[in-house]
Amino acid sequence: ANLELLARLQAEEAELDKQLGFMRDNDPEVLKEYEALVGVARDGANRWTDNVWAFKSYMVKKKGIQGREFDKAMGLPEDFDYVDEQ
Repeated sequence: ANLELLARLQAEEAELDKQLGFMRDNDPEVLKEYEALVGVARDGANRWTDNVWAFKSYMVKKKGIQGREFDKAMGLPEDFDYVDEQ
């Protein structure tokens, strides 16, 4: 009887832990932290995009490389651009 009770309580605890994890993931404070982290990542990605555009501009203007050649050599997709805020 005690083993059955222990097993039932462990199952209940696991279910409650699962519910707590779900609630934690949807906590407004946690979501604000995620939004801030997304902003930092977006800003970083856009800085790298700036660097790529600056390098491409240099290569085209100073070294005479065609823009499409640069894109192909660097593996840039046709839709390469800044990350928009969403």
